[in-house]
Amino acid sequence: MTISPKPIPAISDPTNAKGEAGKKNMPIPRPNITPPPIAHIVLSCGLSFIVTSLRIILTNSGDFDHFRLFLKLNHQDLKASSPTVPLFKNSLHKKRAYLRLALYFISFGFVIALLSSLINFRLQTNNIDAAIQQRFESTRINTYRQLSEVISQLESSVDALAENPLMKTYLLRPSQQSLHNLESLFQASAASEPLFMQVRFIDAGGNEQVRVERNDDGSIVLVPNRQLQDKSARAYFQQTMQLTKGLHWHSKLDLNREQGQIQIPIRPTYRIATPVYLDERVAAGVVIININAQPVLNNALRSEIFNVLMIDREGETLAHFDDSQAWSRYLPERESVFAQQPALARALQGSADIANNYLVEGHYALDITQLFPNGEGLLLLFAPKQEAISTLFRSNYLAALLIAMIVLLISFPLSWLVALIPAIPTPMG
Repeated sequence: MTISPKPIPAISDPTNAKGEAGKKNMPIPRPNITPPPIAHIVLSCGLSFIVTSLRIILTNSGDFDHFRLFLKLNHQDLKASSPTVPLFKNSLHKKRAYLRLALYFISFGFVIALLSSLINFRLQTNNIDAAIQQRFESTRINTYRQLSEVISQLESSVDALAENPLMKTYLLRPSQQSLHNLESLFQASAASEPLFMQVRFIDAGGNEQVRVERNDDGSIVLVPNRQLQDKSARAYFQQTMQLTKGLHWHSKLDLNREQGQIQIPIRPTYRIATPVYLDERVAAGVVIININAQPVLNNALRSEIFNVLMIDREGETLAHFDDSQAWSRYLPERESVFAQQPALARALQGSADIANNYLVEGHYALDITQLFPNGEGLLLLFAPKQEAISTLFRSNYLAALLIAMIVLLISFPLSWLVALIPAIPTPMG
């Protein structure tokens, strides 16, 4: 077991100095459908080609009745019918050349419009990665802050009991009345916090003097004196007694046991203890609080866009978005994350600084060892949900389709207007 000094280090918000990125229940970010500068340039080129092409068609097609007639007549019949046919033929050849050129321009314009949509879609796909990264930053800050608040409140609670005047009165002048007052204090503390499962005071000899428990129905009970136990041989008592004033002992995050067996249904448990000092020299006992960790884990795993799980440094699963895969360390029939994903195990074990290496094998990682200084090396992994990614991709697909339609819809009326503008005559030189 290890210890943690106070206060718990605060985490800064790298995404928003005003803290707006840390707001709760933030909706899934949608990519901006406005085309980036590159897409603007390509769209402009495509639109120019289409407008120019339709301008050629509308201003140089000439007499459409003659053109249709020419398409229907046989070349040989035209050649023998009249001396004016060659002139008519040359004129129609010229118009056909204009039309062919215009069709080439239109085809090229359509291709550019299509490419511009594809480029925009690709750029927006990169925006999906940025949107997920931004949401992870927000989730990371929220999760870290929530866990930090829980741990800080627990440490403040054990400190408040250890430093309470009723505690000092009992230690200096032990009596039935002072013990009763101390028991009432512990009962009130347990009743005030729904997470508390057990609150105890153990004296310097390792004997429980006060033990308050919460029953399954939520009621608070004071354990009778005859049921109090000797905890002098327990590691948590010995380690806590060696701490200096103001430091805390943190347990591993494990499952509650009754008579040596894991309690069913399972109840995740976490414990925090601190020594009680009357002076600066010798500890007079230990205050220890056991909490029901399930609500804390539920909050840490709750996310709209990520599947979240908690593992230790050995890849054993403690908490999982799928309850059937949680607590692999204590339930042998369940596989660890490292056994399920060997590539993830290699990546995590080969990373020297997880805290600054967010993306590992498709998972965003959050190191929480500073919050839980219990030697387990706890880590939260965030994997983007497939539904969230699909939603973002659909948005980008619709954006690309919308851009292509806008190019086509604008080009035709614009080219018609351009065609109505009379050509400026060239001055004779």
